[in-house]
Amino acid sequence: MRKDKTTRQGAVLGGGATIVHEDADLLVVDKPAGMISARPDDSTGLTLFGRVKRYARAQQRQRGRGDVAAWVIHRLDRDVSGLLVFAKSHEAYLALKDQLKRRQVRRRYLAVVGGELPPTPAGQWKWIDSFLEDAGPGRPVRLHATGDAPSAKTVGGEREPRGVKEPRGPMRAVTYYRVLASRDGHSLLLIGLETGRKHQIRAQLAGQGHPIIGDRLYGGTASATFLRPALHAWELGFSHPATGAAERFTSPPPQEFFRIMGLTSDAILRDSAIDEPTGPPGARPETAPAPSGGWDHVAPWYEELVSRGRSDYHEELILPGVLRLLAPRAGQHVLDVACGEGLLCRRLAGLGLECVGVDASQRLIAAARQAAQSLPPKARASFFVGDARRLEELPELAARRGSFDAAACVLALMNIDPIDPVLLGASSMLQPGGSFTAVILHPAFRSPGQTSWGWDVPESPKPPIREGKRTPTPPSDSRQYRRVDAYLSSTQRSIVMNPGQAAHGKPPVTTFTWHRPIQTYVQAFAEARLLVDALEEWPSHRVSEPGPRAAEQDRARREIPMFLAIRGRRL
Repeated sequence: MRKDKTTRQGAVLGGGATIVHEDADLLVVDKPAGMISARPDDSTGLTLFGRVKRYARAQQRQRGRGDVAAWVIHRLDRDVSGLLVFAKSHEAYLALKDQLKRRQVRRRYLAVVGGELPPTPAGQWKWIDSFLEDAGPGRPVRLHATGDAPSAKTVGGEREPRGVKEPRGPMRAVTYYRVLASRDGHSLLLIGLETGRKHQIRAQLAGQGHPIIGDRLYGGTASATFLRPALHAWELGFSHPATGAAERFTSPPPQEFFRIMGLTSDAILRDSAIDEPTGPPGARPETAPAPSGGWDHVAPWYEELVSRGRSDYHEELILPGVLRLLAPRAGQHVLDVACGEGLLCRRLAGLGLECVGVDASQRLIAAARQAAQSLPPKARASFFVGDARRLEELPELAARRGSFDAAACVLALMNIDPIDPVLLGASSMLQPGGSFTAVILHPAFRSPGQTSWGWDVPESPKPPIREGKRTPTPPSDSRQYRRVDAYLSSTQRSIVMNPGQAAHGKPPVTTFTWHRPIQTYVQAFAEARLLVDALEEWPSHRVSEPGPRAAEQDRARREIPMFLAIRGRRL
């Protein structure tokens, strides 16, 4: 990657767009309102990206180079002003897109919204967590509450029946903001993004009953002062793709934002520039706890799967493996995060341990408490309703921080987003040296929608004709393989939890799952001060019915793991 710097600040791209920073790898540009960031048909060259490419051509002609290099990293809505970064090398493009995907790019906006909101104290942020669904060009995105697209435990099967289509659900969007000032029916907000969905800020603020002034698409009041949405991309920060240095750029907000509030920009923004949401670097703060009952629609299916003997994975593979990694001893205290109907807790209580289970589903917790009544009188198992991402805020756990010998989260982390607060909360509950064990579907080989079984059938010579019939090639000559279509990119997917039943006409039970590469889980453990000391890959224990391909199916099943178990110890 090129490291020579040729900074050109203030260069004009036309149409009111100016260059804030330029070097050999990137361009940071201040976009005016009313200009399109980029579009597939860029023949006119009037979009910001078109102007960037035209500028790049001119610069390269001066240097005697014929190649034209410019890449789009992210976009702003047409009527939104502020900062964008473009890559000037393919290496920089890949590095910046990776930072964006990992949510390592800092994007701060200023907005004027309708309604007077109470100012937010320094160091505190409010959060909006919802799902957004693109309704098509020129139409507002559809807003769904978090509980409308719930998470639940997922147990992967060996096969996905044909004919069951997994619906494309809305995408999760997380925004955080501070109220800087309120006056005369308006509020000035400083806004940060955890995700970057279409119209995210505009739709979510409107959903809160405080649309952006001038944003007529989402119900904002238009005025002579604000003929467009009062939204400005004020700050942009990232690690330089060549040097790794922390870069930070700001764009002067439109003065109309401050005049309506009776403020000056310098005073209000100076203190906000270094004000960060609470949490260590890399942690992604969460929103309010999941809505009560948000996961309850999956509870009957999951309880039947696990408690009524239909999940041999739990009994013959998962539970024995978890117990081996926990190495339980009588008298220890264990926390079961996202405990479901409490199978692990009941097993541990039967071994003489005290187990506390937490789950967001009231129905699953009710089922866990009901099942626990059959335990021996001295067995100690208790269950509480709570968000796994906010363990430290649960009253039942407040006095027990740092007291647990071990914690576990079985087949749930891949159905929770983000995972950083889960691991941070679990770590805070452990004694020094205490262990946290997580079990997930193997991200490399068992990612829903991204991996599948296939058969490699070798070519055979033309079989001889015997008594008027051809002898077919023996099926045992085939090899079974696991196809992996994607791995490193983190993705969200809507899945059917009961594909077999849905294929036979029963209503599908749908929820969401998040695919993450293994490195994401290891990094989350590290940020939670959990030292990974064990990592195991568990293949399926099942055996095929007798048949010509049974031996090959069993071989492939033994070689390609189904689950991944990670254990970390609190430093």
